[in-house]
Order: sequence, then C-alpha cells, then structure tokens
Amino acid sequence: MTASSRVGLFGMFGSGNLGNNASMEAALRYLREAHPDAAVDVRCGGPEDVRARYHVAATPFLYYKGNATGLAGGALKALVKVADSVRLVAWVGRHDAVVIPGMGVFEGCLQTPPWGEPLRLFLVSLSGRLLGTKVGYLSVGADVLHPSRRITGWLFTRAARLAAYCSVRDPRSRDVLGEWGIDVAGVPVYPDLAFALPVPPPQDGDPKLVCVGVMDYRGGDDDRGREDEVRGRYVAQMTEFVQWLLSTGHDVRLLVGDANGSDGSVVEEILAATGQRLPDLAGGRLTAQPAVSLDDILAAMSPAGAVVAIRFHNIVAALMLGKPTLAISYGHKQDSLMASAGQAEFCVHAKALDHQRLAAAFTELAGRAPAIREELRTGKAASEQLLTEQFEIVAKALLPTG
Repeated sequence: MTASSRVGLFGMFGSGNLGNNASMEAALRYLREAHPDAAVDVRCGGPEDVRARYHVAATPFLYYKGNATGLAGGALKALVKVADSVRLVAWVGRHDAVVIPGMGVFEGCLQTPPWGEPLRLFLVSLSGRLLGTKVGYLSVGADVLHPSRRITGWLFTRAARLAAYCSVRDPRSRDVLGEWGIDVAGVPVYPDLAFALPVPPPQDGDPKLVCVGVMDYRGGDDDRGREDEVRGRYVAQMTEFVQWLLSTGHDVRLLVGDANGSDGSVVEEILAATGQRLPDLAGGRLTAQPAVSLDDILAAMSPAGAVVAIRFHNIVAALMLGKPTLAISYGHKQDSLMASAGQAEFCVHAKALDHQRLAAAFTELAGRAPAIREELRTGKAASEQLLTEQFEIVAKALLPTG
C-alpha cells in the first residue's frame, strides 16, 4: 500500500445507533493499526459525534436539514438533494477506496425511504465504478424487502453489483442477494465486525444480575397502521417478564441500544409500571444503565450472569462477552446470529412474545450457563481470527500497492 492511500468510511455513524458506531470503530481500528499511513475520513449522519469520539475527520450526508414546506419548500428540498448527491460523488472521487463497514445496509426493515440511505449507497457504488474508486461492503446485512419497496430493492441490487468487494454477515443475507439476481459465488460470509473489537476480561458474572436490553419496537413493514398496538404489546410483555425476574430473586439492569432514539421511553415505562406494582422493591434491584457506546454496553453487561436483548448489537455484545443470552428476534439477523453461535434454541420471536415463554426459556438458559459460556468464548476467538483474515483480504483488494 502507498503512503498516500486515501480511505473513506461511509455509513450511518454518529447518529445514536451503537452497533453502527461499533462497525465503524472496528474498521478504523484496523486501518490505524495495520495501515497507519493511510489518510482516513468519514462521511456519516453525525459528523460532530464521530469527530469528538473517534478523532477522525468527518463530513455530513446532508448540508441542509430544514423543514421547508409548500411548493417552494419542495423545490428547495429537491435542489438540496441534488447538491448533496453531487457532493457525495465528489467525495467518493477523492479516495482510493470507500468502505461501508458492517451494518444492515441492505435490510431496509426500518421503513427507510428510497431517496435516503438506499440512494446514497447506489451513488457511492456507481461513482466509485465511474471514477476509479474501489468500493467495498464488509460483513453487511441484507433482508427480503416488502413488495411495495421495489425502488429500494433496485437501488440495493445495483449498489451491491457495482461494488469491488462485498461480504455479508450471515448465510441468509447471501441468500437474499442471490434472490435479487446477484452472483453470490464470490460473496463470502464473515462475522459481524464488532466481534473484532476488544472486550473486558471474561467473567462468569453474578447469576442474580440479569441485563435486559429493550427497544422502542413497533414492528416492520407488515405492521404499518398498527405500530402503537405492536409497541404496546411488546412493552407489556417485557414489563411482565422483568417483574417475573424480580419476583424470582434476580436483579435487573435495563439497557438500550440506540443512544438518540426512543428506547429510553420504554425503559421509563417499565420502571414506572414496576414501581407501581412493586412499591416495596428494594433500591438497586431494578436499575437503568445509560449507554452512548458499545463500550458502555460491554461494561454494563460484564458483571451480569445472563442477558436478554432485542437489539442486534446488544445481542452481539452479550455473545462477545460469553454471556448466556436470550434473544428476542424481529428479523432474520437475530435468528442467524444466534444460530451461528450455536444458540438458536434461545431465540424468541418478537411478534409472538409472551412473558411466560420468556420465563421458561430463561430458566433453561440459566440451567445450562457454564457450558454456554465456554462455547461462546471459543466462538469469539474464532470470529476474531476470521475478521482479521477479511481485513487483510480487503486491504489487498481495495487499497493501492506500492
């Protein structure tokens, strides 16, 4: 690699999603350690946070975030979208390589409009192909899209085809790319990039302490129009489960996975409902742990004996620590993650969430904790080795050599 290599990291970083930030951090850590002479910068959703937290140059996706309305407002938004797209193409052209590290970039399960992230990914891949910048997608997620999202599917498919390198984080994601008509013979499967990050020294933890990660879960594309109903059921069942844990002698630490989202409102509702139902609960038995990074999540989980979580990277963090984990799944990514860790039986689906089923699964999980811990710690070491292999392959494929 030449000393003047210019590498851009692209993605929804700095916007509160702790998993996205962890994926960027893993790629940034590798570049700094293995290629310290490379000039690295980031284009993302929250550049101020990225600059402050990771000490790397960062620029925003959008230079205008106003809420102009009416005909004039619509025209202004269209002009701004064109200007931001031109800036994005120019940014890609200033690099030897652009890397999209991790994240569920081809999932589209959060009702993202096609003119947002899908269009940006397409422009990155297209401009890379036209301008000679090599674009790589590392350990990304993909999912089947709702039939109404044909434009998003078209943009995702072209973005993946135009890339110089693409790997996915689970076999199901590769199958999805194949269903989109992409030749997946050269699409490898590697673990989520967060597994490359260091973790605190392993400890079994206190079997009485359980970390419960929650989310402002409102369903997916099929639940449009009944989001409040889906959320209400989820919060009610999680509240019942937390109260069951407390009634069986466990202490509970509530966690979130999106620092700037509305997950905190779910925490507050569980705390309030439990305070009313169990007014004599001793202080410190039910707590909420704030988190603004994956390191915060790892530190909060480390003393626990087990973890119950719904957000993907909360589950990843628990597996990284070797914690017996009960996953609440709302998509194939949680199913695939738990299956790859040999823990498929401890995956409960959000749409069929029932606190009694959760309690039964947790009891089984706790009874097999020693064997599960050993299996997960072995898996973490294997994942680290695989990701080191991928980073070296990507560096040879995307970065110029001297």
